[in-house]
Amino acid sequence: MKPLPGRYGLPVQDPEEVVKSCEVLSSAAVMLKIPLSVVKQEWVSKGQTILPCDLNTFWGPAIAKKADKYIVDSIDEHKLFEEMGYFPDGLPDIYCETGEIIAGLKKGREPKDELIVNRSSTNIFQL
Repeated sequence: MKPLPGRYGLPVQDPEEVVKSCEVLSSAAVMLKIPLSVVKQEWVSKGQTILPCDLNTFWGPAIAKKADKYIVDSIDEHKLFEEMGYFPDGLPDIYCETGEIIAGLKKGREPKDELIVNRSSTNIFQL
């Protein structure tokens, strides 16, 4: 499969094809209290990095819970989202905040086969 001329992305037929063929995945959809679960847990594999800017709208809730490291930009913000009902299956275990990795207080990816979910607001990408 080749990128389209003048484009950076690849043409795909469905989300499963994308998930199964990429190491780094991101989504930026509207934040919904009830996940759409477009991406299924069985499509995700060890060694991938998932960057959902939309909480868990696009991703099945089990994916974040399956992650070896669930990293967030703000633990307090995630607890608030949980209180507001945005994690109907419960908040995943949080490994750390992104800033702790940047500051060298926590390790990012250690073994190559870790599944990382880093849920950060879009402002974290301005670093």
